[in-house]
Amino acid sequence: MVQTYFINGHTSKGFYHLASQYWNDYALWVVTGGSMYSRGDIVAEIANFFDNNNEDVDVFVHPNDGKTVDGLLLKDKKVLILSDNDPLFPLSRYRGLVSKVFDVNDCINDTYHVKEMPQIRHLVDEVHTQQKLAYTCFAKGKAIHEKKEEIYLEAMDFTKADKVADEILEDLFSGIEKKEANVQKRELFFGAASAFGPINFINDITEGLAKRIIIKGRSGSGKSTLMRKITAAAEEHGLSYDYFSCALDPESLDMVVIPELSFAIIDGTAPHVIDPDRESDSVVDMFERCIDPAVEEDEDKMAALTEIGKEYKAVMKEGTMYLHRVHELEQLIHNILAIAYDEKKLAELKNTIIEEL
Repeated sequence: MVQTYFINGHTSKGFYHLASQYWNDYALWVVTGGSMYSRGDIVAEIANFFDNNNEDVDVFVHPNDGKTVDGLLLKDKKVLILSDNDPLFPLSRYRGLVSKVFDVNDCINDTYHVKEMPQIRHLVDEVHTQQKLAYTCFAKGKAIHEKKEEIYLEAMDFTKADKVADEILEDLFSGIEKKEANVQKRELFFGAASAFGPINFINDITEGLAKRIIIKGRSGSGKSTLMRKITAAAEEHGLSYDYFSCALDPESLDMVVIPELSFAIIDGTAPHVIDPDRESDSVVDMFERCIDPAVEEDEDKMAALTEIGKEYKAVMKEGTMYLHRVHELEQLIHNILAIAYDEKKLAELKNTIIEEL
């Protein structure tokens, strides 16, 4: 079975990667050379091969488009395969950790490749410029968002927020015995700021879970803090879990999944709105439970919130525009190289990787 996640993100902190959590337990293989799309196609075909052979595969897609395969994790084989994508560049940045390298450039006509290198270098430089512009916008977006949080925090009743957390913890862990266990925890992204706006795989990731709690509420209403209490309780009970960081602010949590309890708690607010559409879904509205509604009856505060909302949308839209330009530039690089690919050699490279696995 294939499950799709992000382990890289275009965030307010710049390009943010989560791959290092696998360094100690998995062999790192890197597919380098060519374009990100040609590398992604090869890694995707490898994932399909093992999926067709009934092996569990975690596929990581690139935040540029949410489609191009960035890497894959084969848990049974203890192998992490990463595409040598910009701006992580695992081959050069983590060369000492790399066990095996597979070079798509071995499948390209050398004469053509050398001839086109000046143009490719120019495009790559422009990619870096556009990425930096996007990250500047997202940093501004986070700063604007914090102004919104400050307004709602003034109206927050933290005692009521603690009560909500206690109710959920009681419901979830009542009757669950604490046990000594090697708790496994993974940090992932369920979504990304992409060239086409925010995207997410929440429903796919939580498919088949028996229980989902969807948290609603305004900014600063304690959603992330609530989730950290869930993870702390999971660890106390010896339960492994996956936690999903916010694609804008990786220090904030947007979802926690505890497989052993068949449970997920999800931030269901924009830009990843999730509404209850399964019989077992439940909703907790932190605004209704914990915030004085008078905050939205104050004309001055509402005027400020409206202005903040406009500023936030504008700067995030601008950041998305820069990411879309990155996507276009990567496509141009691919189109230049695609002419020179030897399809037979590409197929042989893919088969070589599969055979070595």
